[in-house]
Amino acid sequence: MSLQGRVGRHTHNGGRQCQNWRDDQKTVTDLLNRISSSDGGAAGTLNGTIRAGTCGDALYAAISQFEDKHFPRQGSGYVDPGGAMLRLMEQLAARPGSAPAPAPTQSTTTPTAETKLDILKRNVQDVRSIAGKWTAGDAVQLDRLIKMVLEHIENLKGIKDQGGKLLDKLPWSMEIFGRAYVFKAGTELIYTYRPNKVVDFRYVAEDLQGNRKDISAEMKYGSPLNWSDAIFVYKLPALVLFQDGLCSRIPSNTVANISALRLAAENGTYPEFVDHFE
Repeated sequence: MSLQGRVGRHTHNGGRQCQNWRDDQKTVTDLLNRISSSDGGAAGTLNGTIRAGTCGDALYAAISQFEDKHFPRQGSGYVDPGGAMLRLMEQLAARPGSAPAPAPTQSTTTPTAETKLDILKRNVQDVRSIAGKWTAGDAVQLDRLIKMVLEHIENLKGIKDQGGKLLDKLPWSMEIFGRAYVFKAGTELIYTYRPNKVVDFRYVAEDLQGNRKDISAEMKYGSPLNWSDAIFVYKLPALVLFQDGLCSRIPSNTVANISALRLAAENGTYPEFVDHFE
């Protein structure tokens, strides 16, 4: 069996939700139900509602129980696609005499209305990954950005695509909200310049040929980005939103590559930024 994304929660990051696609949760649930309790499985006891993007308490507990029995030093709280835990689950579930997967019930098969826009809305509001790491000023500005993004998401839900279907995800791979200067990663160096060593300084972009220009940043309201982009977030923080529902928060006066932001969002970690100007 294969998974498209991680199933479970990030135990080492305050229980942050993984991708938890619906079909992936169903796969892990079925495997654990086939595995006996003596082997760390759920033995047919998992039958709760499956919600896309959210690993319920019962499934998370079952994953953690299985992990603690077979990988006691790991304590991750999730099952990785192609990982050792998934392979072991498949082996144990395939043993002769393993319990068949329970018949689907109304609670596990009834679809919910949650879309990738709903997942994005929930993730945008979850600010646990930056708790205690941002200045009070950036935190206040982030609250304003979040309100702006939530209104944007609700507006998207009322828009139809070319086929006449209401949007259930962003219309492009990623977009940004915030005051930012966008450039191609690796093509420019961003730094501060203090003419005549005065207190005031300017932000400068220098290309590979040594050409230098002063830069500022216009406010972006859902502007599309590319994977090859990097951004300089100006005097206010910014939010980068991804089509599958993930998001990344960037503090003010920071340079970051989109690819690095995406990886951090997938892992539920605080991004390692290219540079930060104090």
